[in-house]
Amino acid sequence: MKRTALAAAVFAAAAAAARDWHAGPFFERDTKRDFWAFRPFYSQEPGAKDFLWPLGTWHAEGGDHCWWRALLAYGNERSFNVFPLWFSGRDRENGDAFYWAFFPFWGHHPHFLTLQNWNFALWPVYMDYETPYRDPDRRPGDRSPAARSRAVLWPIVSWKDEPRPSVGIWPFWGYADLRESRHDYALWPIVTWAVYRADRDTAGAGDSFMVWPLCGTVRRERETQVLFLPPFFSFAMTPQSTRTRAPWPFFDYEKTPARERLSIWPFWERVDGFNYLDRACEERTWRVGWKLLESTELTTSVSCEERFSFFPFWTWERNERAGVEVSSYRRLWPFWSCSTEKGATRVKVLDLLPIRHSGGFERNWAPFFTFYSSRTRADGRTRHSLFWNLVTWHTN
Repeated sequence: MKRTALAAAVFAAAAAAARDWHAGPFFERDTKRDFWAFRPFYSQEPGAKDFLWPLGTWHAEGGDHCWWRALLAYGNERSFNVFPLWFSGRDRENGDAFYWAFFPFWGHHPHFLTLQNWNFALWPVYMDYETPYRDPDRRPGDRSPAARSRAVLWPIVSWKDEPRPSVGIWPFWGYADLRESRHDYALWPIVTWAVYRADRDTAGAGDSFMVWPLCGTVRRERETQVLFLPPFFSFAMTPQSTRTRAPWPFFDYEKTPARERLSIWPFWERVDGFNYLDRACEERTWRVGWKLLESTELTTSVSCEERFSFFPFWTWERNERAGVEVSSYRRLWPFWSCSTEKGATRVKVLDLLPIRHSGGFERNWAPFFTFYSSRTRADGRTRHSLFWNLVTWHTN
């Protein structure tokens, strides 16, 4: 029997070694997590590969979609870019048509930041682009309409075609005609004014003007606002909400159907969030010293999320679903952290990064600074690591 027990122990140790081996912080393999690393040069886990992180990384995001980055180059399965000089790829919305742009000389890009079908030549000498807008007559499934804008020696001369016409000779004079309003400026930003037409989705008909930095007003059917030395002093009121800044950012108070917020920056802030249906309080947040001390509680009928932090030294988080704790996190920076999720617990002694979610740093650099760590699975098996992965053992 003793020989049988010894053979079983040797077999179990050999199986564990084949599944999980380490050579200090430099080499690591864990077949249970399908993870291995040759730090700091390379690491991989399901859906992620790092090369001298943060210099290079590759990620898969389900199906055939992936994205990658290497220094200033980045892209995905449909594009290749070297910011800010070269952009190229296939436009899925235009039959996989090939596009390219060599900034600032010449090019076309179908979706750049908030712009669509952006074209330029010797930028800023010339460029044109489209910006989508909401059309109330658009039928479900139709593509959102877009207005074409053009600029010569941007931003000095610009104009936009129908149905959103505008002309600007910046900063001297310009106007923009939108669906529900017309906006004008003279010697921008010193004098600006607007006229609003009746519209069900905004604050209704009326007008506004501002002589910056002295004063301004907004007078609409469902909104009244007075500004003095904007943006420092303002008072705004609608049938359901109010907001007072006196002066911003030091005193800021707002009350709406969705939330009530009082901020005396940087000393104190309180936010209460409400359910639209019954005005039940679902969020309670308070902060001291801007974000030095922060407490948040989000509660619904099925979940409860709590968080408290004394940045960067102490952080505590807990999530419940149907009254059962599903995850928790505690960190005493930079000495210790403990996280539990889906029945698994991770403990680290020396956790230097003062933020929680840092996948690339965790995969490639954290073991060099972690004196002790343990990972306990849901079945109770625990793997311990001491002296930067030089000593490891398992317990049940």
